[in-house]
Amino acid sequence: MSKVSAPGKLIIIGEHTQDLIVASAIDKRAYVYAKESDTVKFTSPITPGFNEFSLSEIRENYRNFKNVWQRGFDNKNFSELASYLKSDVKNYLKNIIGGSLEALNIDEGIAIGVESDIRGKAGLGSSAALSIAIPKA
Repeated sequence: MSKVSAPGKLIIIGEHTQDLIVASAIDKRAYVYAKESDTVKFTSPITPGFNEFSLSEIRENYRNFKNVWQRGFDNKNFSELASYLKSDVKNYLKNIIGGSLEALNIDEGIAIGVESDIRGKAGLGSSAALSIAIPKA
């Protein structure tokens, strides 16, 4: 089993308003534990309970995400992508996992556990920390 972590962040100046951004890591972290599995399993405080998906479901979800992203890029309008990601927090995690499996050329399942000191929806980078820690695991 592997265990990795990534820090949260605090934007001091510039988020969404300026070209110059000053940010700092904070002393709160997201922790991810991973081991081999037949399917894709994850537990997380943001998705209560146990979640299990087939590899084909993860791949299909990620393929849909890439298509929605490409339409947004082509049309210079990412509102569909924002709605897609906000529609179900599990979509977000499935896409991180699907993208990680694809980028790392992994054709096996994985069991992932997430713990976090970073409070979600507080602007402290909890999603960014997971986006870094999951592929590292």
